[in-house]
Amino acid sequence: MSRVKFGWAMREYSTELPVLIPGQSYIRVSEGIHDPLCITALCIDGGEGNDSVIFCSVDISSLYPVYIEEVQNAVARKNPNIPRHAIIMNSTHTHTAMALYKTPEKSPDGVEIYPGLEYLKVFADLASDAICEAWDNRSE
Repeated sequence: MSRVKFGWAMREYSTELPVLIPGQSYIRVSEGIHDPLCITALCIDGGEGNDSVIFCSVDISSLYPVYIEEVQNAVARKNPNIPRHAIIMNSTHTHTAMALYKTPEKSPDGVEIYPGLEYLKVFADLASDAICEAWDNRSE
């Protein structure tokens, strides 16, 4: 009988670039980092990759299906042995994380905003790195 294995990893995905911060009824643009935004992955494996689950917690207001798909696709490219269906993502629902969707090019006062869709690629890459590392770190 196999023993349960656990692995975890974390990545910071904050940026100093000015990004749109959703979660209010007006446009907010970041002005720096007060506390880092993190992605934390925890893998629980029933043994040899069977009956596995990977919990991925993200400091973000909401996780849309497209974000999860981007992460799953990135994981599949990096390690096709990780079961896509085992990845469960949740948000901490912070109102101080960036938007990862189509954002305006500038704020009302003219500040250029880093495109949310471009940062979605960075986010997916970092989240998939954390998931792959948690998978690789599995131990009894």
